[in-house]
Amino acid sequence: GLCPFCRRSSRYLFQRPGESEEATMAADTKPFLESELLMWKQPAKTGLAMGAFNAFFIVFNFVEMSLTPFLCSLGMFVIIVGGAVKFAAPQVAEQSVELMSKETIHAAVESIATLVNIATVQVRDMVMWTNNQTTIKALVGLQVVRRMSPYFSILFVALLGGNFLF
Repeated sequence: GLCPFCRRSSRYLFQRPGESEEATMAADTKPFLESELLMWKQPAKTGLAMGAFNAFFIVFNFVEMSLTPFLCSLGMFVIIVGGAVKFAAPQVAEQSVELMSKETIHAAVESIATLVNIATVQVRDMVMWTNNQTTIKALVGLQVVRRMSPYFSILFVALLGGNFLF
């Protein structure tokens, strides 16, 4: 359909003027795929991130812990420790802590919004049969995943996918 704001097809809503759809999507995902973390420009940070990522999956997959009860217990523990700190050292609660700068938050949100927009356009195009070849690939892929799902854990697949990013 037509975009009510720009009078163009909604398929090209996120496309820059004068560029092909593939060039727009490649340019939008470039900052994410070439980030300092994934390109190992700072090996200590990337190694720590990859180690934390793998530790998460080791704990929750191989130790067979359930994620929801663990997060609830962790939240209660943090609240209890916070209460103890409040009474032992009240000045700690009054200090301002900035976890991330506004620029970092803005860049992260912008990257996430770009990826969500790209995914939305791709999914819409697959569902609406805009490109028959892509839709057929999606149908075949979904059928293969459906048939293979009893043999592989989704956590294992996510672990492999995450490690392939690094």
